[in-house]
Amino acid sequence: MKKIAVIGAGVVGINCLLRLIDERDIDTELTWIYDSDVNIFGIGESTTPDLPSQIAHTTTLAVPHFKKYFDTTVKFGNKFIGWGKKHNFVRWLDPHSVGMHFDTKYFSEFFLDYLPKFTPNLTLRDESIKDIKFTHDGVYLSSSKSELYQQRFDFVIDCTGGKSLLNDNNYLDSILVTVNSVLALRLPETADWGCTISYAHQNGWMFGIPLQSRRTFGYAYNDNITTEEEALKDFRTIIPEALGYPYKKFKWTPRLSKYMVHHSGRYIRNGNAIGFIDPLESLAGMYYDYISNQICDYALTGNPHDQDLVNHLNDWYYETVVDDWYKNMAWIYHFGSKYDSPFWRNIVKDSKNLLNTKEIMNFSILNKDQNFTDDFYNIIANDPKLTQDFIYGKIHDYIGHDLPNFAGNYKDFVEWSYGMGADYADKFPLLAPHVDLNEVHGELTFDIRSIK
Repeated sequence: MKKIAVIGAGVVGINCLLRLIDERDIDTELTWIYDSDVNIFGIGESTTPDLPSQIAHTTTLAVPHFKKYFDTTVKFGNKFIGWGKKHNFVRWLDPHSVGMHFDTKYFSEFFLDYLPKFTPNLTLRDESIKDIKFTHDGVYLSSSKSELYQQRFDFVIDCTGGKSLLNDNNYLDSILVTVNSVLALRLPETADWGCTISYAHQNGWMFGIPLQSRRTFGYAYNDNITTEEEALKDFRTIIPEALGYPYKKFKWTPRLSKYMVHHSGRYIRNGNAIGFIDPLESLAGMYYDYISNQICDYALTGNPHDQDLVNHLNDWYYETVVDDWYKNMAWIYHFGSKYDSPFWRNIVKDSKNLLNTKEIMNFSILNKDQNFTDDFYNIIANDPKLTQDFIYGKIHDYIGHDLPNFAGNYKDFVEWSYGMGADYADKFPLLAPHVDLNEVHGELTFDIRSIK
């Protein structure tokens, strides 16, 4: 009988717990540990389709329940305003899958009540973990309450958020530094735009989240370039209603863990405990979900003494999560925005440098004098055979390397390149993205459902 502890009652902790409940043998004992004195860290409150799909798969909940319990509105896509050089545009999710906007506090409160009632062999503990120790036969947690002290687990999954339980200095600073601060504001006005707003401003970008009871805006910026006073002043010019309402500042160090599975084989990280770069496009949630899939399977079936397996999982983390996250972030940012400001000049330059690093994007169709951002798609588009293979997903046979997510899928590539106004877009057949040519580039509008 395995004993697995999940620590943290935020979105990622719940996601991991749902996977374990769904995939375990019934005699596997689960312990869910959270600290009620720690506020849930949630600023984006927007998901990719992975989270609602996992909830629906593991529980009896459906969209009407999400709306009732989580203050949810359905997310059909992400609207980019002022990004790129030509158009505002919406990157729609696939029709068969949707994300959601939700209140993280309601989300956690619901599952803290729901899961212990309806889940066999699940124990809920309100504890503050003080220490973690390893022996040959397990991992031991100690807390401020004696009943948890010396309790043994086979695996501990750390989803605590900001400060990890173990080795909090064992991280790598992000090689791509975008924004590192958010001024978050909640306005008591209902909204249901159908999309998450991503609005480019001179110091970074702003997200807009529609909920049934309120709307939330987050002004994201880099405080090494822009002061909080400058950010707040600009924020209030974009959202004049912000004047008079309190805001909260969230700051983080863009970083990623040096490991996913500790060398003991028994301690595993996910969520903000494994790292965070930028709230853009819910990419963090997408990668946390990828990690959940891997680590839950490992906790249920893996052998902690199998060092080759531990190394394999960490290699997967570096290559699939870390590398992809960097490349996907760079892919979005390298298109720039309507602003020629210090933030945008820096991030476009850094993003292009990352994408054009041959060790990272080593494609066989590029010679030593060519690079990814300027030459790659021109080469494909100038060759009818390569263009056809790209459209039908066979391009990997020619380039010898996987593309990052947004560039590897032909539909997404065309949508992004046209939407962002990329120079090479007109060389490809136009599978037109949803662009309203009458809408002013960079003009903030919330009438999402009128887009044709």
